[in-house]
Formats: sequence, structure tokens, C-alpha cells
Amino acid sequence: MKSLSIKGIIKKILALFPLKNIIIFESNPDFTDNTYWMFKYMVENQQIQNRYKLVWFVKKPENKVSELCGVKITCVDYFSNSVIEKIKKAHYNSRAKFIIDCNVFVHKYSEKQVRVYLSHGMPLKAVDKFLSENYDVDLLTLTSSYFKPYFSKFINFENMQVLGSPRNDALVINIKKPKLLEGYKTIIWMPTYRQHKASHDYSVENIFPLGIPVFKTVDELKVLNDKLISFNTILLLRPHPVQDLSVLNIGEYSNIIIANDRFLEDNGVQLYELLSVTDALITDYSSIYYDYLLLNRPIALTLEDIESFSSKWPLIFSNPEKEFIGEKICTKTEFFDFIKNVSEEKDLLKEKRKISKNLFNEANDLNSSERIYNYIKNRWNI
Repeated sequence: MKSLSIKGIIKKILALFPLKNIIIFESNPDFTDNTYWMFKYMVENQQIQNRYKLVWFVKKPENKVSELCGVKITCVDYFSNSVIEKIKKAHYNSRAKFIIDCNVFVHKYSEKQVRVYLSHGMPLKAVDKFLSENYDVDLLTLTSSYFKPYFSKFINFENMQVLGSPRNDALVINIKKPKLLEGYKTIIWMPTYRQHKASHDYSVENIFPLGIPVFKTVDELKVLNDKLISFNTILLLRPHPVQDLSVLNIGEYSNIIIANDRFLEDNGVQLYELLSVTDALITDYSSIYYDYLLLNRPIALTLEDIESFSSKWPLIFSNPEKEFIGEKICTKTEFFDFIKNVSEEKDLLKEKRKISKNLFNEANDLNSSERIYNYIKNRWNI
């Protein structure tokens, strides 16, 4: 019989106490992504704050706030070494009736609890190493049954439901374009991480001198900026949240803007609100690909390192040529051609993308938060 650690014994004891009307929320970055949009729907449309204490597990202590979306919340520092914070975390984690997370796994203390995992997006690259031992979930939300065979390695079929992604609801929010983007075509470039800021085990070899695909020198970036100016286009470069930023050597340019978290905060928008006002996407092996298909706007894919990347992170497509639709970019000329096409409103793959959109997004009415809430209500009486 395997002996329990002190921590394990404490968890067993805490699991004996009755649950309270508490809901834990988690996202990365804090107060973003699928969990934020689920939270926003629950407090604004279902007044869940009148029946439950709302607790956010945050990654950065400076993000602790007392109010979100106009309602009172309690924040706990998830990674704190403070004894007080650890006690608070264990208290809420063991007594909460519901856990809603989408990135760092907030594990249940007992089978009486309900954990809803909204995910950080549907997998384009196989992420088995993150999931193999972490799936104590009662509900995993999917955008399409296409992903069920992949996730069936980790979770029972009955716990997977095609309900959509709450963050995609924001794609139809009619926000005003940030002032610095007014009058320009806007392309957002969202490469996935190659070098993980927290773990070398998740990283691939850095073959890009500037930390980004395609462009190898500062002079090449200057040419890119000149092209953007000539096409009256802004390129928003959005680094992945876990990308090791120390490898990025981009500098400052008039028409290349780093759309990091500070940029979003300064412009008062969530990432998916920003996506809604862009004209095109450039990405590679990121789940943003599936979500942006819902807008059916031009998508380009920078795939020059596909062999080295997929040797570390195999892609999940059964038929990549048929299913992975986008204008393929491996050279600067192809990059420039894509910008030109966007500026001239030429969309070369519009009809082909519709096939991929329907394949990967069965729940495509952009009403996912309501659908997920109703499922939880009917099954667990939230």
C-alpha cells in the first residue's frame, strides 16, 4: 500500500468537510481567456454572485483585485510561498463546489466537487505531456467532435461535450477599433511558443536570430516595416504568453506593434475583442487558428520550421494538406504577398476555409457561454 505524504494526508482530511457555495476560477494570463468570458456571462446574465462566493486563483500577486466585471471577488495567489496564502488556497480548493479552469490545472480535493475544464484552446500540436496525469475533470468543453478521439486518451467520452469556447463569443462583440489602428488594415501575428519561459523540456531549438519566423535580420524587419507603410497596414505581433521573450530582438518600428498584455490593458480590450477588429491572422501551430476560422478572414501559416517543430510537438491532423488550410509562408516574398493581398482585400482561400471552419467548429453560433452554463445547470444544478 502506497503511503501518503503529509500534504496528501491533509488533503484527505480537508476533503471530509462539507462543500460550500464557492466557485474557483483560473486563467493564464489572469482574468482572461475562456474562463474570463465564462465568468462575465455568469455574473452579468445569471447573477451567480448572489448565490456563490467567487474566488480567482491568480498567478501574479500584483493582479489581486477585489472586483471584476462589477462584482466582488476574492483573489488567492496560486503560487505564493506565504503560509497564509497556502492556507487560503487549500481552504477554497477543498470547499468549492465548482472549479472552472482553462490553463493551470486546479485539481479537486474530492469526488463531490465539479471541475469544468474550458481548456486553453483546441490542440493543434499534441500536448500529451501536459494532460496524461492531470485529467480529473467532470466536463471538458470542445468546439468539435473532431477532437474527441485525441482527448479520449485522457478522459472518458461522457465527460467531453461539444459546447464551444466562451472566448469565441467575443468575436462578435462590436467594439471600437483602438485609435492607433484606425484607418489601417490590421494583421495580427500570433506565433506559438518555441522556447518555453518556464521549462526547457517544452522548448525547441531556437533557429530564429530575432526570435520570430521568416525574418532573420534587423534590415529585413526594416524592409517589412516599409512594406507595411506602403500597404497602409499595421502588423500586431502578439507573443505567446509562455514564450521566452529573452530571444526576441525586434526593436521598435512605426507599423510593427508588440501587442503584449500591456498593449491590451492600455487599449482596454481583451485579446479576442482585439481579434474581432483585425483583418487577417498570421500564425503557425497555435489553437488560435481554429478560433479565427469562425471569422472566415484571411489566415496565413508560417511553417518554415515544421519539421523541427513537429519532431518535438507532433501535429494532430490526420490529413494536414486537406485540413490545415491557410496561405503557406516560408519566405519573405510570401509574407509580403500576403500583406499585399490583405491590403487589396484579396482572399484566396475563403471557400476552402469554410470546410475547415465547419470541421473544427461544430459549435459555431458564438453563444458558447450560455450553452456551457445551461449544461452545468441541468447536470449539476449550479
